[in-house]
Amino acid sequence: MTAADDMSGRAEWVEIATFSTGLEADIARDTLEGADIPVLVRSNAPGIFGLAFQGVVVGGIALHVPTPEVERARELLATSPERHLSLDDNEQGVP
Repeated sequence: MTAADDMSGRAEWVEIATFSTGLEADIARDTLEGADIPVLVRSNAPGIFGLAFQGVVVGGIALHVPTPEVERARELLATSPERHLSLDDNEQGVP
């Protein structure tokens, strides 16, 4: 828990991964939600194509999880079969 967690009693949302396409973000979100980890999806995309758009999103798509779930979420994404996911901890050499 962070100091902010202790003071308010509520967890903060922490960015754990970024993606260039909606498809990659959806796969990661589904993986986390399947493990009962709450996920907040943020993007600067204007949404003119609607929720079904799966192409490249300028500025990327970021996934956030509550602070108590950060470590578990990162481990889950790092060990998922979809190793092409772009984790924000600067992992290199992802097959």
